[in-house]
Amino acid sequence: MRIRIQGTADSPVRAKERLDDLLRQWDQESSDVSSTSDTNNSEQNGYGQKGVDPVALTALVVSIPSAALAVLDIADRISKRRRAEQFLEHIRELSTQGVTITFASQDSAPEITALTPDQLLDRNTDE
Repeated sequence: MRIRIQGTADSPVRAKERLDDLLRQWDQESSDVSSTSDTNNSEQNGYGQKGVDPVALTALVVSIPSAALAVLDIADRISKRRRAEQFLEHIRELSTQGVTITFASQDSAPEITALTPDQLLDRNTDE
């Protein structure tokens, strides 16, 4: 990955030194890090111009619905996991009172009390 650090006066140099230190901690080389000062003629290379990249903007707009759906899915999974934890706690409590609760299917299903909440949710979605 190549990165460019730009700023005024000696701020790019200090930023490059900090990044170099971080990369050394990660046992990486910093050969692809370059720093330039804004006092250079940045207009010539096009980096001083501001504008919106239409492709990047389109990609951002298109990715918003899928990101929102992912957040909703995670929130739903968290709430279902809490309910599964409560359900398993009740089943474990009942099993100490001599009650046996199993899955209705006759395959070699594990005992419900041995499952984690995530395993219970995954089994529920599989059926």
